[in-house]
Amino acid sequence: MEELNIEEYQDPSCFTLLSKDWDSILANSEAKTIFLTWQWQSVWWHHFGKGKKLRLFALRSDAGESLGLAPLYFEQADGKVLQFIGGRDLCDYLDFIVTKGREREVLEAFLNYLLRSDDHFASLNLYSLPEDSSTLGILRSLRDEAGLRMEVSVEDTSPLISLSRSFEDYLGRLHKKDRHEIRRKVRRAQAGGELEFSRIENEEELEEGFNTFITLHRKSSPEKAKFMDSRKESFFRDIAQELFKQGWLDLFFLRLKGKKIASLFCFNYQNRLCLYNSGYDPEYSSFSPGIVLLNYCIADAIDRGIKEFDLLRGNESYKYHFGARDRTVYQILVEFP
Repeated sequence: MEELNIEEYQDPSCFTLLSKDWDSILANSEAKTIFLTWQWQSVWWHHFGKGKKLRLFALRSDAGESLGLAPLYFEQADGKVLQFIGGRDLCDYLDFIVTKGREREVLEAFLNYLLRSDDHFASLNLYSLPEDSSTLGILRSLRDEAGLRMEVSVEDTSPLISLSRSFEDYLGRLHKKDRHEIRRKVRRAQAGGELEFSRIENEEELEEGFNTFITLHRKSSPEKAKFMDSRKESFFRDIAQELFKQGWLDLFFLRLKGKKIASLFCFNYQNRLCLYNSGYDPEYSSFSPGIVLLNYCIADAIDRGIKEFDLLRGNESYKYHFGARDRTVYQILVEFP
């Protein structure tokens, strides 16, 4: 096995410097999630990187082929614990970014590099790893070989809906009680007045649409209002603008008699729609606006040929009424001697 070359980057300019390699590796990896794009990670770092020490590692073959990226950081107060760029409160899935088929040699080379590093890193705290990540199995085998201490724990669940060829086929797969309840709520909302489902289509609509989403989000509950502080609002605004430019943002609304009463903030990436956040006006809660809007979003996704609707982390009951199945999200702590 050839020895890989590893370069370490500590300046945020590396996000754009490595952007072409980053795009190429991610496109050829198993970890095709929007949270691992350089666009997402650079915006996150811009908003939350203050006081943190960036450590982004690029692994290449002797021939110069880019094989892997390890986007990490540490906080000095934590005793040099390396963790993924992104943070678990805003990124549902994280991982190493590695060319498919080269995962073991890249992770082995990276671990050996850290063990020899003069920085004397204390550990790797790898959160938000989806259950289908090859990182889980590879680190287990490398742990045994290197004699490292490693703890694996379940962090969360992330329900996913597999979509059908038609909306009627999809509804037919649901439990009878769930199908009946969804249809009943849609009919009740329709009886309340003219209903309109829409998606932001152009940049001119984005600012007004985003501001409405923030308003609805904060209205939804005291917990959501507390979550969406000014710092997170600024992050959401920048990520919305960046991802909209890439064609990866779907911002949906439900109107009743012309008034926007619910919104879904979604990502459309790699033929998978991801429900990232939502908001609704409690004044209209009797019409179940969130459920009705999600129903329309699923129908729209099927019409566009999208194969999966990822409801992301959290085991809220409504997700299972729409036919979602659980996917486990793990955390791995690797301690260095």
